[in-house]
Amino acid sequence: MLLPARAVAVTLAEAGRRSGKESPGTRGKAVAMLRERLVAAREYLDKQAGDEESRPARDLELETWGKVLNRELAILVTCDRAQDIASALRLADEFKLDLWLDSAAEAYLLIDEIKQAGVPVIVHASMARAVGERENLTFENAAKLRDAGIPIAIQSGYEAYVPKTRVVLFEERSRPRTDSDSTARSRRSRSVPPASWDWTMRLVPLRLASGPIWPSTTATRLSTRRTASAR
Repeated sequence: MLLPARAVAVTLAEAGRRSGKESPGTRGKAVAMLRERLVAAREYLDKQAGDEESRPARDLELETWGKVLNRELAILVTCDRAQDIASALRLADEFKLDLWLDSAAEAYLLIDEIKQAGVPVIVHASMARAVGERENLTFENAAKLRDAGIPIAIQSGYEAYVPKTRVVLFEERSRPRTDSDSTARSRRSRSVPPASWDWTMRLVPLRLASGPIWPSTTATRLSTRRTASAR
């Protein structure tokens, strides 16, 4: 089933913070600006529910944010630092939002908080570079989240200077998995050397437990099969 809209995407990552005199400039300001829009949307909904004569003019932006507040739309927040992930979780708790975390390189530092919030995570691409806000990423991020019972997806990712998504097959081949004939496995093999694995892979559409398709063209799941060449 195709949905016309499933989530509103925002970023608390470095890419969304402009330097100099341009807003937001800082992490705190970015969160404050997002919270401001949510508060404005709540006030807009309250006024819309009042007398017809006192209703404000239609505002499509605030209507959209209103759908986020009513959980008709999820809010997908791109962030990598633990403090930004924590900020997203606090906002989701304050406004009772349907939050999805995107990239989340330091999510492994907040496993208990993410699990308690019931938030799924679209983990950064396996071959993402450990620079900038992703300097503390780990290949075990997705595995730790999955082992804690947190719903995850792994992005294929992209390079900004290449007008195409990266090859999931290559990324997955570079990081072996255990558990034959399984889907979206993230645990690394501890008993078999990586060189001894031979993998057959296929892409399958990623769905949440509740049914809807993830609204990301780069979010995929991988099905792997171990062959007889494994030692």
